Amino acid sequence: AGRGREAIPAYSAVVDALGAATPGGVLNNLGAAYLAVDAVSSAEMTWRRAITLHPARADAYVNLAISLSAEERATGARLREAESVATTALELGATDKALHVLANVRQSLGDSEESAVLERRAAALRELSESSCEEAAAVVAGGGARRYVATSVGESIAVGDVRLVALSLAPAVFRVDGLFGDSEATTLDRIAALARERFATSYVTADGASSPERTSRTAWLKTAADPALAAFRDRVAAVCGLTVEEFLPLAEDLQVVWYGPGDEFGLHHDSSAGFAGARRELTLLVYLNDVTEGGDTVFPAAGLAVTPTRGSALLFYNLDEKTGEPDPLAVHAALPVVSGEKLAANFWVRRVV
Repeated sequence: AGRGREAIPAYSAVVDALGAATPGGVLNNLGAAYLAVDAVSSAEMTWRRAITLHPARADAYVNLAISLSAEERATGARLREAESVATTALELGATDKALHVLANVRQSLGDSEESAVLERRAAALRELSESSCEEAAAVVAGGGARRYVATSVGESIAVGDVRLVALSLAPAVFRVDGLFGDSEATTLDRIAALARERFATSYVTADGASSPERTSRTAWLKTAADPALAAFRDRVAAVCGLTVEEFLPLAEDLQVVWYGPGDEFGLHHDSSAGFAGARRELTLLVYLNDVTEGGDTVFPAAGLAVTPTRGSALLFYNLDEKTGEPDPLAVHAALPVVSGEKLAANFWVRRVV
């Protein structure tokens, strides 16, 4: 409770300053601080605001559902709202926490059978999450993502019907030609359309921290939910030298980023851990549209600047092949968009270290 009292003024000041631009993580933390001091109404009001401003953030729905369904204040109306809110959280992306909350709500509403089913799903998902590092380690032990090596800039490497053209040797950066096959237009438009419904403030760390160095907006897409995205994911897996079964425990969800005029992502490294014990070894970046002016991807160590053009893609490595440590030469940036907009999507493929 003491920490909650200390945190409330700090988070409230950020909310007052940023207004509608307040990140969802800040609102979620403020709600938790209110709940820690038993300010239930303020907590729930804060989570409702997070949902209004960031309707694609499942965690705000989960937090609100937990509060609504708490035994000491659970009424029929609050339980029914908690059921609706938790169901929405699941639609945004199933988590063991959301399943557990919904199971508790269904139990309180008298549906013991459905509650048991949900609890089994929650337990299975927890087990899968806890074993993901071990699964990924097993894949890496069997070879992991393929490491392509060129001996000269301009060298072309055939990977099925896709070709990798070396743009830089150090760091290793390749242009990927033919990634979409005959479905390029359909896939690009589908990714862009799905992402536009979900864009939220971009962050630079897993805990939701923003930075003036990154001024874009981001959406995360689950490829299994859409046939076009699933087909695209399968082709990316093949380029990485992995089967789909090997690719899934190593790859994060598809990230889509939108940049408007003036937006940029300063010098950064992609190796940040996607989850404990793993680093992003490989980045596959796809440009979804032509940018009127600006928005180049630059690798200063290589003196390389890549102009974003619709359907083109880059593959580059973020880690030293032998040590698994971040390759300092792989630092790169997205230059400011001068005119128009920039849409890009990327997969990160991890390596357990």
